[in-house]
Amino acid sequence: MYGVQTYAVKEKLSVGNYVGAYVNTTLFTTAYGYLVNYNSFADVKFLAALLNAKIKVRYAERDFTYNGKAFKKGTIIILKKGNEDKIQLFAGLAQSFKPVITAVSGGFMDTGFDFGSEKVHLVKSPAVAMLTGKGVNPNAAGEVWHLFEQQLNYPISLINADEVDGNALKNINVLILPDGNYKFLKDKDAAAEIKMWVQQGGKIIALDNAASQIAKAEWGMKIKKNEEEEKKDDKKEKKDE
Repeated sequence: MYGVQTYAVKEKLSVGNYVGAYVNTTLFTTAYGYLVNYNSFADVKFLAALLNAKIKVRYAERDFTYNGKAFKKGTIIILKKGNEDKIQLFAGLAQSFKPVITAVSGGFMDTGFDFGSEKVHLVKSPAVAMLTGKGVNPNAAGEVWHLFEQQLNYPISLINADEVDGNALKNINVLILPDGNYKFLKDKDAAAEIKMWVQQGGKIIALDNAASQIAKAEWGMKIKKNEEEEKKDDKKEKKDE
């Protein structure tokens, strides 16, 4: 494919313990862009490393094909343009994380959106915060902290649950609520301020009891009922009719 002379062998050869793609530094300096599979936790860690390194990353809204090979929506796209001073850094990260990488020679795809399409979006580095303190399950908070700090190596801010408001979230766009019992969700004025933050683009990830509290607080979320509960509701509705 790249003009490299190759040979076939009849015997199976051991290639050691390497995983993922072999990093060809010449290929990294000459390609138009690179496609990285995004379907495992290892790929999430690689993406976090790319964002920490300020490398511009994109993704497509839909599946696409390039040179007859199919790629799923969400595939990581790194273009050389806009990352000229980061290519060697990208190559070094690829050598460390060993993801599956496909180099591309142009921005036109066989099917799906071309790289210049408005349907190919830039991944914005999320500014993440987590609520801690009174009412928060410390074990649940510890699990989230460990995920970000020890596994993803991605920064996460800690905000006291009793002090969360619009001002505290001014530079945050993702707020994680671990399992707990949150006082502000029961306070209409305090909850209204957080709702306003959400309406302006903020995202909440609520876990366990935090999700149940939000569902009961009329935020537009509902708790999914199991089949037995749905049957009871259906019978009640028919009876009322």
